[in-house]
Amino acid sequence: MIEIVFIYDKYIMLQQWLHSHAKKENEQWIKLYLEMPYFNEHRIKKIKKYIKNNNIEKLRKITGNNDITIKEMETILEETNKILDSFIFKINEKYTINNTQKRLEDEWNKNKEFVNNFFKEVIHEELTIKQTCHIVNPNFVRGGRSIHKDIPNSAIVGFVEEWENYNTVYLVHEMLHSILGLAMVNHAIMQLIADNELRIRLNKYGKYFEEVGYKCLKCNIGHGLLRPFEKIIYPYFIKFIKNKDVNIKDFIETMENNKEVKKLKEVYNKMDAQSFNTISVIMNRNLELTVEEALQKAGQQTNSI
Repeated sequence: MIEIVFIYDKYIMLQQWLHSHAKKENEQWIKLYLEMPYFNEHRIKKIKKYIKNNNIEKLRKITGNNDITIKEMETILEETNKILDSFIFKINEKYTINNTQKRLEDEWNKNKEFVNNFFKEVIHEELTIKQTCHIVNPNFVRGGRSIHKDIPNSAIVGFVEEWENYNTVYLVHEMLHSILGLAMVNHAIMQLIADNELRIRLNKYGKYFEEVGYKCLKCNIGHGLLRPFEKIIYPYFIKFIKNKDVNIKDFIETMENNKEVKKLKEVYNKMDAQSFNTISVIMNRNLELTVEEALQKAGQQTNSI
């Protein structure tokens, strides 16, 4: 069973605050802090203990910085406390707890039974995971961010509702990162599962790769950069849903070894990010295009995919 726990942690939101507001080049302590892993309140308590005991070895291990000094970490804590105690941070904190967290919890509680049944039907197995969602103000992170590498089974979420059941879809999306990771093919398949199939079934309308939103008639769904991979995998994914004898890990492995996917990965690896993004933009503007047609429109010379 999928269980999602919603918590507010001021230190998680603080790091998002700094990413959104700070001019890193002006403050050395901010630069150091943002290079570190994500810290929750539990880890901050450990850091304070290491400082008190003058344990530089454990301090450097937990911060991921082999050069940081006790003095530098003390400065970071002093400066962060000033922000945490500030009026503007307190206002954002109150909004996050009373508005954002309540909104996400309410929608998840409404849809969690549907989601659990969805996975049994679509990927042919029951998922068992306890996912922690750290709630932050949507002004600091629009959407979600998996931090499972720093804090297992965790994500940062601060969604703004763009269409019906948006929160549920992307809570599931971030949860899938904790299970399937961040690899390109895995991510594309995750988007087919959560951003598309789940969205359509929850809303009882819609189609793959686009949605009628509150602010746009045709909202592109998911990370546009993944669209070429999604378009290749899509027909195989539809067959996978119908084939109860194949599990999700086997399907991912099959797609990793698919000739079309392998060829596209070669194309991706040979291009700079901007050139590949051009192909994705072309495909997002015209969802009927094949990957080969998008490559031709972008003026890319490559063998047929």
